[in-house]
Amino acid sequence: MDRLDDIKLNNNKFFLKIFPIYSILPTCLYIFIYVFSYFVPGFIIVKYHLKIHYLSSLVDNYIPYVSLFVIPYFIFYLYIVLAPILVSRYSEYLFYRFILAGIIGSLIGAFTFLIKPTYIVIPNLVPTNFLDHILIFLRSCDYPGRCCPSFHCFLSALIFIAIFSIQDIKNELKIKSFIISFFIILSTLFTKQHVIVDVFAGILLAIISWNLAKNNKYIESLKKIFKKIDFLSTDNLQKK
Repeated sequence: MDRLDDIKLNNNKFFLKIFPIYSILPTCLYIFIYVFSYFVPGFIIVKYHLKIHYLSSLVDNYIPYVSLFVIPYFIFYLYIVLAPILVSRYSEYLFYRFILAGIIGSLIGAFTFLIKPTYIVIPNLVPTNFLDHILIFLRSCDYPGRCCPSFHCFLSALIFIAIFSIQDIKNELKIKSFIISFFIILSTLFTKQHVIVDVFAGILLAIISWNLAKNNKYIESLKKIFKKIDFLSTDNLQKK
């Protein structure tokens, strides 16, 4: 039993080192609101037949489809979960600011989708490789009317802003974050899922949300809320 207790203790320490326990509930909430803000407006747009506006530009017509960009487009779904937890390891303040900005931006995006639903003409894709099949599957899960702003670009840019704001983090990680965010943003164009207007709108939304979330009063309130509902028992887990 002593050996088993030692193993549990080491596992808990390893878990807490990689995933600070305080970050789990806020990350879950931010992901839930992101998913809600993206999918619910799509359902409403379809159900109530809201008018959808066409977006495009001449430049977009010259951007080709490149199947390799399906990889960063798909990596986005891991990135938006793991990157905030990375931020939480360095700064509690920046972590909660990111969570607040993610929630604010997602809700603004949902409101924008409903006020002015937008679409683009997505070219038919005849699959020639595994990546093409992945993209076709992702498209099959989608609703129309939620192109602008691009949530891929919004959250990728927001993650980079948060990581870049950390003073104690290595420049190597900042560069890696920039590269990942940059290629995710590019992937929205080269998978033909978005147009240039969507990209700039998503980046602008990230900047606006980050600045709206800088109020310490709101950040402290958010921290207090999560400490009250911490059913994961952080203190008890750390004492084990």
